[in-house]
Amino acid sequence: MSIERIVMHCSASGYGTALEIDRWHKANGWNRIGYNLVITNGIPSYDCYKLKLRYPWGNGQVEWGRAFNDNNIIEPNERGAHTLGLNSRSLGICMIGGKDGHGKMHDFTPEQFHKARIVLVHLCNVLDIPFTNVIGHREFNSAKECPCFNMDKFREFLVKPQNIVHLIDHGEERVWVNHEKDRR
Repeated sequence: MSIERIVMHCSASGYGTALEIDRWHKANGWNRIGYNLVITNGIPSYDCYKLKLRYPWGNGQVEWGRAFNDNNIIEPNERGAHTLGLNSRSLGICMIGGKDGHGKMHDFTPEQFHKARIVLVHLCNVLDIPFTNVIGHREFNSAKECPCFNMDKFREFLVKPQNIVHLIDHGEERVWVNHEKDRR
């Protein structure tokens, strides 16, 4: 089937990598990671998360999950396992991060959003997918909170990248902080 949408997800954790998510998914009985791509926040493990250690080289890094090619056709071996009912017609991109205990967007970085924009602009161009077909998991399944950021503002950011200065999370502005300075 041809690729019609790109579905944005979050890890619902403050740390992780494609390899780590692969372990989580296998522990849940899947045969491998469900997402096609993962965009990391520079915190690869729970231990690093506890120590507030963020590695700049891993902040905004794009990692392969389930591989795919750029022919706009999802082969059976490329089909993701990220959005029930849409896997055969979509790619899934997971950004490491989620919400804190108060329901606020947490652990995402500007570098991740900038890298997501680069990847999505390229994929939408190559696969002939309009930005309106870049959706959040919760836009397909309202029982989900994923990707834990405002998709309307995110799609606006795809068109106008300067809008990253304030990313709107369910109607509340959040000014980005530089986590690198906090890590002494």
